[in-house]
Amino acid sequence: MSETIQRMRTPEVMELIDSKDVQKFTSYIKQQSLRPKAIKHLFTKGDPALISAYVNNVFPCSEEFLTYQRQVMRYATRKTLATYYIYFNVEKDGEIELIDRKEVNLFTYYISGHELSIEAFKHLVDNGSSELVEAYINFTSLNSQRLKYFLRHAKIDDIMWYYMNASSCEKEVMIEEIVKLKQTNHERYQQIYNSVGEDMKFWL
Repeated sequence: MSETIQRMRTPEVMELIDSKDVQKFTSYIKQQSLRPKAIKHLFTKGDPALISAYVNNVFPCSEEFLTYQRQVMRYATRKTLATYYIYFNVEKDGEIELIDRKEVNLFTYYISGHELSIEAFKHLVDNGSSELVEAYINFTSLNSQRLKYFLRHAKIDDIMWYYMNASSCEKEVMIEEIVKLKQTNHERYQQIYNSVGEDMKFWL
């Protein structure tokens, strides 16, 4: 049986946070809650290892998990995220943080039940790895707005992958949008045209 830990005053908790003693901090938060001032100190000035300990040991249904969502998404384990998703909607900054983690399994778990905000989608196209882009496309059909952005900004290899794995209907829509680029963004159209196979060039 673990020893009962006495509740500290807020300045003492802040000193504990500043000490970067992960083991002692983890033992404390498993028995005692943090007051708002200590929570703010942790998330704004605390060591990442302590933030990770807090995120993954405190039941994630308190207000700080929304206020400091980027850190939650950065340090949470899959188990923690699964619990977190029950209580909160992930905002665009949180989604962007999840993309920046570059962990395909965590990202896939999220998008299997949630749609990315348009801001996060654009961040994915501009900065995400091909593995993340492919995972997203596997779960989600690109609507007109997203397809247009994808064709104008995605890596050519990702565009080719999308075409190879698209349904017949999706390919038709994609071809129509690429043809429109002749007038609106000829340089981009030429980039795509020069990279596709002869079967696709026939339609362009």
